[in-house]
Amino acid sequence: MSRDAKDKTVARKNRSEEKRRQILDAYVDCVVKHGLERTSFAEIADELGMDRSSMYHYFSSKEELVSQWVEYIGQFYIDRMEEAMASLPERNRGRELVRMMFSNFHQPVYSLVIDEISVLANRDKNVRELIAKFYNRIEIEILNVLDGAYPDTTLSQRREVASVILQLVEGSTVLESLGCNDYHARFAEEAALHLLLRLELPAQQEVALPPPGRKRR
Repeated sequence: MSRDAKDKTVARKNRSEEKRRQILDAYVDCVVKHGLERTSFAEIADELGMDRSSMYHYFSSKEELVSQWVEYIGQFYIDRMEEAMASLPERNRGRELVRMMFSNFHQPVYSLVIDEISVLANRDKNVRELIAKFYNRIEIEILNVLDGAYPDTTLSQRREVASVILQLVEGSTVLESLGCNDYHARFAEEAALHLLLRLELPAQQEVALPPPGRKRR
């Protein structure tokens, strides 16, 4: 294949990838406007002003589109978290992480989209597996920050705190998507910050007990 032919192939591939991203972005907009169940290929095509039949050139089925969309949403928030984590200050890094997560996750669009995906996951095993992979990656990112911020604690302590922080963030996000008062998010954030005290306070020294039969001095 000539150099010119290779360049044209790469250009076509790039245009195709860009169009796929546009379709996935339009899918987000349509879900926000109409809900997941009422969003079809036709709705997305109309949103983009493209011919409906051409949608199948980029996604062979609704199932493929949904699967790619869930991965796209997950990767979007992973990238967003990594960017935010890279700018966290060295001082009070763990606490700034908690504040950043509650700020980033408690956005109206995010709450609505995650709520729709959660409903879909109840009946789609593939979506459940994608969501599990997404949350595992987020938990690893949290743990990486805690590893650097609290090196004198044990790995099991940091893992436990990372897991609970993620559950507090996600749980309060779900409640918010259901229309509950925003004080759930405030209480959850306070609980997560309080949880960090387990890593910040020096470990309690265990008092050695004297051997049996001897009095303790």
